[in-house]
Amino acid sequence: MAVPPIVIKAIATAATDKRTWEFIAMLIAAVFLPVILCVMSVAILVTGAESSSVSLLEYSFNSEELPPGVSEEQRQAVEKMRLWLVELDEEITEYPDSGSLDENLVRAVFYCVNIGGEAVVTQLYADFLSCFEEKNAEDLQEVSEDISEQFPEIKISENQLSGIRKVYDFLNEMEISDEEN
Repeated sequence: MAVPPIVIKAIATAATDKRTWEFIAMLIAAVFLPVILCVMSVAILVTGAESSSVSLLEYSFNSEELPPGVSEEQRQAVEKMRLWLVELDEEITEYPDSGSLDENLVRAVFYCVNIGGEAVVTQLYADFLSCFEEKNAEDLQEVSEDISEQFPEIKISENQLSGIRKVYDFLNEMEISDEEN
């Protein structure tokens, strides 16, 4: 089936006309704009949730007053964590072989295991600390297994391991910025 020459001429004229290309561009934008807006909305929501989580992390490890917009549940979780971290730091300094501990790793694991609930580890700090002797962040899986053996009620999931790594990095960055100031 042959295409009539008049159709070919009309297509060639339309393809070289600037108004045709503008119309096609506007049509594509109209079709994809809702998709782009949805993706941007989801990205904004995810970023907001993560920044809220980071804020609670920051407030747990420093003594700044919590802002008024923080919920009572979050406020209590941060206050409990601050208290527990002070106790943990005291135990770390009194621990016989404290030089063999990566203190930020200890704090990161402790934070991720206990945040948002009742403390799983508060009584037996020495047993908890023994899981970290001569270990660093690369040994996190081994630390996790040692903790699970020492404390059967604690099962550290892959998500928690990822969170521990993020908290550990945050604590190291916080330490570096404190040294610079």
